[in-house]
Amino acid sequence: MSKDDLKKSIQAILKEFGAQGLKQSAIALLNILGYISDRTIDLDGTPSAFLEQFNQHPESTKFNEKKALVDDWQQIQLLFQLTDEEISTQGSLFQSIRDPVFSCHPSKVVI
Repeated sequence: MSKDDLKKSIQAILKEFGAQGLKQSAIALLNILGYISDRTIDLDGTPSAFLEQFNQHPESTKFNEKKALVDDWQQIQLLFQLTDEEISTQGSLFQSIRDPVFSCHPSKVVI
């Protein structure tokens, strides 16, 4: 895909961002940027469902809710995880990060 085609595709996705829902729109954007993976889990989008899934570890390795500002999340969508293998075949900005997980979570607007 040429740079112009890529730019037009990104613009089209951003223009319609959210029309398909936050999760699908974010995945479409990441896919057009070359990040493609089917490694995901479906959660209901609530912060409590996310925390229930990911806070099943000993206290020392638990997800840090305070640092992540969980109280400000309106929802959380786990998009997907890229494995080392997927990163090496797709190329990535994340080559120094082991198995990055992409998520999106709109937060409260604080003014």
